[in-house]
Amino acid sequence: MKGKDRGGAVAAPKIITLALAGLLALTATAATVIFTADKAKELGGISGVYDGAGNELTSDGLFEMPANMVFAVPTSESETANAGITVTATIKPDTASNRAIDWEVDFENAESDWARGKAVEEYAKVTPESDGSATATVECLQAFGEPINLTARSRKYPDVTAVCKLDYMSKMESAELVVRSGDEIAETLDISASGKEYVFSVENIVWGVGTMQEENAQTNIGISYHTDYYNWVKEHTEIGSLDMIPAASNTVTATNEPLTFVSSKTNMYKLYGVKSAGRAEFDKGYAGYSGAVVRVTASVTNGSDGTAPDYVSYWGTMLELTLGTVDLDIPVTEIELNPPQIIF
Repeated sequence: MKGKDRGGAVAAPKIITLALAGLLALTATAATVIFTADKAKELGGISGVYDGAGNELTSDGLFEMPANMVFAVPTSESETANAGITVTATIKPDTASNRAIDWEVDFENAESDWARGKAVEEYAKVTPESDGSATATVECLQAFGEPINLTARSRKYPDVTAVCKLDYMSKMESAELVVRSGDEIAETLDISASGKEYVFSVENIVWGVGTMQEENAQTNIGISYHTDYYNWVKEHTEIGSLDMIPAASNTVTATNEPLTFVSSKTNMYKLYGVKSAGRAEFDKGYAGYSGAVVRVTASVTNGSDGTAPDYVSYWGTMLELTLGTVDLDIPVTEIELNPPQIIF
């Protein structure tokens, strides 16, 4: 995963650089591995807040100030980080006399297209444990589209700082499930015969506010479809009525490859109110027309799925399926006399 600003430019991972003044220095735990969705999934995190190495951060811990923090949800919406994340800045040397720290948050680029005119306090909040404390609680108030710098600054030596970069994982707001047959976009799926081939893809993904997103999201597509339909078609004739139930079931799952539809159908017929002498008329066949629905689901993920937050999932659309003319061929099963012959 690579960080991206709102303009799409790739932002290089930043490892914190510390300035020294006098005998005092602040340190932030530097991470050489930037946050990855795979790492978060591997750890099974559910807070939606991670450090730069993908370690989960929760409200019930005290963490050394990391070089990076990534939020997938506002902390108030998190299952285990709703009270914010408490971090502590390490002051060096241990013998430093004036250890008071001031905390602040600022946009990394306050003049970026997204940040211009916005107040950073509406997106992130830092609250020190007490005045001058090296421990503070960080909260993400809402999604933000420009990285935010969380700064711990020495009160006596203001040039001495430690900076933690805050990022927000973008959520997918919309996407289109596209079905193609050959070079054409298919608006209906025909499973009336086997061997039909369609190619599914998720396109035109629109990302919401955020500073990071997975660049290869479109390569992580899984598509399945299932049909199970029982459509009732009734043909009225002078000799009675025919109820026809065409039934078919198809299930196919594929990832990033064409789907070949293999259709199987079972036609079941019931005759109602038919005069016995008219049964043979049905042998001529009657045309029926029916419709069914195929549900296609597609998922695109760039983060933990199955635990909170499931922050980028897209569930597909309903596609209409049509069946063509059905020729009925019902064999004669008996011949009766009308009226029945009376034998003495």
